[in-house]
Amino acid sequence: VGFGATPKKICNSHNIFGNWLEQGRLIHEPIELGLVDSLTAGGPVYGSRWYVLGAPDACKTAFIVQTADVLARKGIAVGIFAVDEEGSDMQTRLVQRAGFERFEAERRDPDVVHRMSETIRQAHPIPILYFNDDDTIESAAAELAEFARKSGVKAALLIDRIQTVTC
Repeated sequence: VGFGATPKKICNSHNIFGNWLEQGRLIHEPIELGLVDSLTAGGPVYGSRWYVLGAPDACKTAFIVQTADVLARKGIAVGIFAVDEEGSDMQTRLVQRAGFERFEAERRDPDVVHRMSETIRQAHPIPILYFNDDDTIESAAAELAEFARKSGVKAALLIDRIQTVTC
């Protein structure tokens, strides 16, 4: 340690146990996928990172949309950072989960779009935020955190294609 430098705190089991007592229990959030919730003892833990890996077309984006929909229905602020898909593409997937057909989202009949909008508005008390390749992980996380803070809720940032987003 150089002159005037602050010594690095040593990490050891006593520090970790102290942190556990200070921080309290971990909070799981079920995502309504039975096996996932079961294997994780109740769903993802707030503050943790999950990496979903798979071949192209292995339903990774579908998993993100499912998770976003479930969390948003619970009043959790959700951000989807999808580099390879536009927010409109993700919204199409969400309205399909709400019972609309893909062709209805593509046709964009005003009456149907209004029904879709109202259905999603009722289902998601807090709207989902969409981020794209104009954002970085840090800017998306900061914007979502501020949005959640102002809304007084928890937040989850879901990233599609971690290998293509920028820091």
